[in-house]
Amino acid sequence: MQRSVKSKGRRSSRPLWSVLGTLSVTALVAGVVVWLGHAAPAGDATVPPTSTSSHDLGEKRPINWDRPIGGIYVATNDEAAAHISFAPLVPHGLGNPVKIMVDDPAADHAGKTVAWVYQHPTHGRFFVIEGFTAFTQTSLEALATCDASKGCEGQRALLQLKNGATGVLITGGPTTGIIWLWHGLTFDEYGPIETFRVGSAKAVADAI
Repeated sequence: MQRSVKSKGRRSSRPLWSVLGTLSVTALVAGVVVWLGHAAPAGDATVPPTSTSSHDLGEKRPINWDRPIGGIYVATNDEAAAHISFAPLVPHGLGNPVKIMVDDPAADHAGKTVAWVYQHPTHGRFFVIEGFTAFTQTSLEALATCDASKGCEGQRALLQLKNGATGVLITGGPTTGIIWLWHGLTFDEYGPIETFRVGSAKAVADAI
């Protein structure tokens, strides 16, 4: 991965996201909604801090595959960098995204999440989401335990990535995806389970 776009902002030293703590205002979608066994409401990428315990496990809503996060579309990676407070690690091995989104509409380096939407000739539709996190590697790996009695769907497994990171592979529910940490940020890539297979998820993660 190459740090090819620089922003004027500096990465903060804020604590990493714990799944038991308060989520960032622009929570990374897949790691939350798949963990809960639910899709986020179309166009809404925020999840309240109490979602892990109070979410209605009987309700499932469709994912909007054009809007990975709540926010606005931008035209280029340079424009995205002006909206967020860290230098994004731009995916270069996946071709051109069909959409780029940021969580903050103001180009003042205050945003905390950027997302790329892809329609790949081999892997189909998927998202890559990058942003601030309060995960530690330990709390991330804890997601590999799936308790069906608490509403968890599908299967989880730890997965070694090409860059040396250990991620969590999540299959089942509406999506297939991988979550991992890299240079103080969380990466979350996922796509529809019907078309985005485990082999594609691994290939995408290794290409970033």
